[in-house]
Amino acid sequence: MEAIRDGSGSGKETTMSTPRKNKFFATLDTFVTVFGSAAAVSAAVEGGRVPKAKHLRTLGIEPQSFRSIGKL
Repeated sequence: MEAIRDGSGSGKETTMSTPRKNKFFATLDTFVTVFGSAAAVSAAVEGGRVPKAKHLRTLGIEPQSFRSIGKL
């Protein structure tokens, strides 16, 4: 952690914590998870296979609803 003076002249130091970094990595993880699920679902559909339910749920699609869609 990095010490930062508060600038008020009181001589106090505050420490910079890691929540901002954690939020960044959490957002990055979410992006990667959603993108990965989209790629997996796309590949399954193009290959004529049924996508995994966990990937559909990640994208906000109910697996049962997806399976009820007929071929176009």
